[in-house]
Amino acid sequence: MAAANRALGKRVLLLSRHHILAEAIKLGLSHYLLAEVIEATEASLACSPHILQDVDLVVVSALSPDDRPDRALQSAPCWRDREVPLLVITDLPLDGEDGADRVTYLDFPFNYAQLCAAATGILADRERAAAAT
Repeated sequence: MAAANRALGKRVLLLSRHHILAEAIKLGLSHYLLAEVIEATEASLACSPHILQDVDLVVVSALSPDDRPDRALQSAPCWRDREVPLLVITDLPLDGEDGADRVTYLDFPFNYAQLCAAATGILADRERAAAAT
């Protein structure tokens, strides 16, 4: 329950081109962690840079070399200007990317325990960093 308390009231932006995977991620984060999950598309990021305002975490699924919404996100000025951490769910081997200090990778396939542990770890790190400043 401590994990759920840590994520309670947190806002998570979800980017995924895979509807079923997006629903599974949304269920895991909203049900097990009680987080508010907001789904978005790459196009909505480009059109609405304010979408990252008041977001505590961005979760992205990237399951093929051509399916890399995290790259679109990382090149968006709205992400570069904010200190929003990024959780990339992927089965791809990835090189170091820009902003790697804010990026955490979760191997696909995953289970809810792994998803929740990754998200709560990122949120806890963000809380500690905010408290230290």
